[in-house]
Formats: sequence, structure tokens, C-alpha cells
Amino acid sequence: MDQQLDSLAASLLASDPSGRGPGWADFYERACPLLVSWMALHLYGSMRSRLDAADLAQEAWLQALGSLERYDPSRGSFLQWLAGISRNVIRGALHTQRARGEASGGTSNLERIEAQRDTVTGITARLAQDETLRAVVELLRSHDDDDRVLVITCVLEGETLAEAALRLGISVEAASKRWQRLRARLASSQHFARLIAI
Repeated sequence: MDQQLDSLAASLLASDPSGRGPGWADFYERACPLLVSWMALHLYGSMRSRLDAADLAQEAWLQALGSLERYDPSRGSFLQWLAGISRNVIRGALHTQRARGEASGGTSNLERIEAQRDTVTGITARLAQDETLRAVVELLRSHDDDDRVLVITCVLEGETLAEAALRLGISVEAASKRWQRLRARLASSQHFARLIAI
């Protein structure tokens, strides 16, 4: 996720900390493809058919809207905070799946932000069908786990190469070289270029 979205979030937090104004829907329209991609790349094996990445992204967003007052910019960017909420949502969903042994449907937090529900649902449903989003997820799933970690960390979460290197257990120099090679391979994908330009 990128600095432009972080700047937009900072402006919205200053002008509408309630999270209910139309500006937040515009923000979600831009962030949703990145958030759905993040969720999709964290689903493995049978969980891909049991859990819907768009539903998880919607739930993470509604949780974020419901807890905007807890966001502390001194602890990281807005998108890093949103990635943390997304981790908690996906962990909770995976835990529920393992405990029940079956798929569960819907999103449990829709009622928390009643004023945004229809807007968020409509945006999510429309963008989840976007050809670019599906193509990017499939492209990234065709790469190995280390490449996915780099994309998730450096593109979708807006973290540094140092953080990616830490997650991969390699040096920053090695992560940088791997990232350069990966970017060169991904550069030929118009779908990936469109996603990171959002």
C-alpha cells in the first residue's frame, strides 16, 4: 500500500474522525483492491475455497472504521495499522474454521458501522469481481512464498525492505536484490502495474 493512501487517510482523520463521511468510502474504493489482494495471498490450501478474501477485507475495513479513535500515528502509518487489523481478522477467521471444521459465511461486523454498510458492501462486491484483482492474485500465487512475502510487505503493507528481510530471515542486501529481480519480472504485468498505481 502506498504513501498517497496514507496521506489521504491523514487528511480524512483530520476532517472526519467519525469514519462515516463520503471521503472514507472514496478511500476504501482505492484501498479495497490492495486489501483484498493482501487477504487472498494469506489464504492457503482448502482455506481458499472456505474463506472469501473480499468478505475478510470488508470485515477488516469495518473493524477499522469502528476503531478509528484507537489509531496512533506515532506507532506507524494508517495502512500499517490497517494491515495489523487485517492480520487479526484473518487469524480469527482461520481459528473459527479450525474450531468448526466448516466454512462460515458473511461478515460479523457489518452492524458496527450501519451508515457505511451498503456503501462498503457495494464497493467490495464490485471490486472483488475486477479482472485486474483476480489476475494479480493468480500471478502472485504463481510465485514462491518468499516472493509473496516481499510483495505483501513492501507493496501491500508499505513496509521497508528491512522488515521484509527480517520476515524472510535474510540480509537487507539479499532482500534488496531479490526485490529488484521480482519487480523486473512483475513489471511486464499490466495488471500488477495497475494495482500498485491505485
